[in-house]
Amino acid sequence: FDFDEAKGRRAADSSQSGDKHTGRLAGKATFAQGPEESGVSFEDSGSRVDVSQSRSINLETHDQRTVSLWFNADQISKDSGKQVIYEEGGSIRGLNMYLEDDKLFVGGWNTPRKESNWSGTWLETDNVSADTWHHVSLVLDGDGKLAPDALRGYLDGEQFGSGEGAQLGRHPDGIGIGGVSNTTRFRDGLSRGNGLVGAVDNASIFNEALSADQIGSLADQNFL
Repeated sequence: FDFDEAKGRRAADSSQSGDKHTGRLAGKATFAQGPEESGVSFEDSGSRVDVSQSRSINLETHDQRTVSLWFNADQISKDSGKQVIYEEGGSIRGLNMYLEDDKLFVGGWNTPRKESNWSGTWLETDNVSADTWHHVSLVLDGDGKLAPDALRGYLDGEQFGSGEGAQLGRHPDGIGIGGVSNTTRFRDGLSRGNGLVGAVDNASIFNEALSADQIGSLADQNFL
């Protein structure tokens, strides 16, 4: 989603391949200025972009995934609570990116014991600032068993952490950009949180594990 519509309540899938998904602006989400042309602004924590569910995102098993987007938070502090930037799935299986306590977290989980029994991994960095456009990427490269370094997190094109991970089974509990579609899972075990108060732009979902060089290209504003 490049979010260049500038008006209306729907965001079109701008990819050249894959399913043509639809993003629907919910709550007080509106098109506004982004780092390149328009993005989506969220006036309160109840706003988001809901993305249509599909086999290519969440209704099948996926062993590789990259989620990448730009975000700008109005506030990043201990008083701003959990602010979800992206999430797919629910409390049993899923991925998310969120802000909490002056930090950025990217995480994943696939909890059924008959599968990988992945209770969850959340990578964190405190190198984030309010009123600043940042680029965040989550990369999953797993299979049916837990493996070290299968989950990687990047901020502004630089890797800030890696941890264990595994493939994701079917996880049909919604897809949200800038907020929670239904439920998600956080590092503290809770499943509910607020949305981002701020803005997002250029959200991309790949069913492959992008390399560090590819992430660097996505994070380069010269390519916007």
